[in-house]
Amino acid sequence: MAKGFTISGPQAAAVQPEWLKERLSEKLLFNHTNGYRLETIKVRNVWETSKRTTILYDMVFANGGEKRRQMYVGSLVPDGKLAKEQGAFEKHAVSAPPWGPAVTTLPEINLVLASFPSDRKMALLRADDVLGWLRRHPDLMPWQHSPQPGMEDWRCEIDVLKYVPAKRFTALCRVHYPHEDGNWRTFLLVAKQLNEPQKARQSCNNLKQLNRELTRIYETLRSETSNPEPPEFVIPKAYGVLDSRSTAFIEYIPGDNLKQLLPQIEIDPVFTQVGGLLAVFHRLEKRVRKQVTLRNEIAEVRLALDTVIDALPELEQRLMRFYHEFRRTVTVEDAPEVLLHGSFRLNHIFHTGERLALLDLDSLRMGHPAYDLANFLSSLYYLEAQEKITPEVRSAIGSAFLKGYNDWAANAPSPNSVLWFLSSLLMNKQAYKYVTHQHGDRGYKVLRMLGLAERCLQLTASLPPSIRQLTDLTAVLP
Repeated sequence: MAKGFTISGPQAAAVQPEWLKERLSEKLLFNHTNGYRLETIKVRNVWETSKRTTILYDMVFANGGEKRRQMYVGSLVPDGKLAKEQGAFEKHAVSAPPWGPAVTTLPEINLVLASFPSDRKMALLRADDVLGWLRRHPDLMPWQHSPQPGMEDWRCEIDVLKYVPAKRFTALCRVHYPHEDGNWRTFLLVAKQLNEPQKARQSCNNLKQLNRELTRIYETLRSETSNPEPPEFVIPKAYGVLDSRSTAFIEYIPGDNLKQLLPQIEIDPVFTQVGGLLAVFHRLEKRVRKQVTLRNEIAEVRLALDTVIDALPELEQRLMRFYHEFRRTVTVEDAPEVLLHGSFRLNHIFHTGERLALLDLDSLRMGHPAYDLANFLSSLYYLEAQEKITPEVRSAIGSAFLKGYNDWAANAPSPNSVLWFLSSLLMNKQAYKYVTHQHGDRGYKVLRMLGLAERCLQLTASLPPSIRQLTDLTAVLP
């Protein structure tokens, strides 16, 4: 695997707002800017790959009492690649802001900067695209207030929710329209743009099928009178697809994710319900092509460890000892394949105030149910390492979650299976995340994840006879 391209040396200035402001104040502003000046720069997100580091910036430009916000996409590349990267952005550049160019460079750090929405490969969704689609398909929308005939005066604002350059762009669209009573109303919907029309169509179809399946499974569970009321949750509805922008339009579900709400919620009832939610999700009879297999999981761990070794070569011997033990200690029992969420963690679960909602369903795959449980548990360890939660809170969440899942699972996986997948995901996702994102103490954090993964592997070989059910795992989890 190629060595990762990371921010180091002079290029570290690309995430230093004051340094950037000093050099970009002239680069981003024409000589005749009508009084505009660059006021603030905020680094919003950083994504690193083997070829480039992409940075999303929020900038505020002031003109007297007026302030205007503009996002920029920055691309840091190795020596010799600046001109090619600049050309790629200029090919897809959209209209420039009124104060300066759409694309500029800082050659001293090999940074290309483009006004948002600009992407190296995708023509990102714009307000006119949303309004044009709505004008063609007004009947697909569940309007709470009927709009007036004619849509010439409609307006749309786009707020970025999530952006992975060249792959996907998720935005909240605020559509303002006149109601028949003469007052203006606002309708909210989410636009999920992918890098191929087929992927957008598949995303839309998946949501439609999942909602049908969810209705069916609730009817089945409620017909079994011996059951208590099943844990209720919703999945966003799909409205339709704009093929020319590879975009699926879906329902906006209000609320906050559970990561944001942690300080405000009661852990035991909420996370017992979250565990039940996942168990019900695993009952859905939908099939997808992607799979989680033991062979693929072992291969993914090896690739992740290669990346970690590139960044922290002093850990190579210990990491390879872990890998060989991981391959040797496969303690996963045969189990019926289920539909996996694929990225089940706190920030993909919303609380609407009345019920839970499961979002970000773009990682669906088939596989062993222990994968989703382990993914959730590994994400809790990550939050603990980031000091977002305490060990006591992490343990309480895990205990309630496993109980809720065990209560509603059609076939609960063994503790050994969860531990094996947990050892995998602590390295494959969490340790990998530390070396590919900007973490100043990544060596310490990787060692922490590695120690947890090693302990999980040891437990798979020496679980006490008393650990038979998922609910028993809480007593031995590291």
